[in-house]
Amino acid sequence: TDGDIDQTATTAIIAGGAATITATGHAITLENAGNDFGGRVNATGQNVALADGTGGLELGNISASGTFAASSTAGDITQSSGSTIDVDGATTLTASDGGSPATDYDITLLESGNDYGDTVTATGRIIRLSDANALDVVLNASGSSTLTAGGNLAVSGNTAGLTTTTTGGG
Repeated sequence: TDGDIDQTATTAIIAGGAATITATGHAITLENAGNDFGGRVNATGQNVALADGTGGLELGNISASGTFAASSTAGDITQSSGSTIDVDGATTLTASDGGSPATDYDITLLESGNDYGDTVTATGRIIRLSDANALDVVLNASGSSTLTAGGNLAVSGNTAGLTTTTTGGG
């Protein structure tokens, strides 16, 4: 498209299968908690923000030349096998209903080609992330965490359970 892709606050996107959203060089802002992406979501844009409020969010190929945000208020955030997530800027991942007390869900983004160019902030239950290069992550995990980086690994935040790390760097 030749411009931003967004939605009004009162609308919800209901997609029964895979969705591909392209706005190269422009923002993609689909953050209504009423959205229901029923299949894999592929997105290419500058700043990309996706939300799903029904049953979780499956990410496919994501390319963001700016920032990336993904949230699920009713299920896990997962990644399709063989896909890549490539983000130049900061990434925010939230798998929680935000309640008090919160019900948290898992975040599993383990494909080896993933590349987060800046800090990843992840909030959920069990958090599993992989980056082909360096990984800088801020965790807020109500369960355990598994982090894999092809380069340097910097970790901060809170994990209620065990944090397992693997790194190819210092």
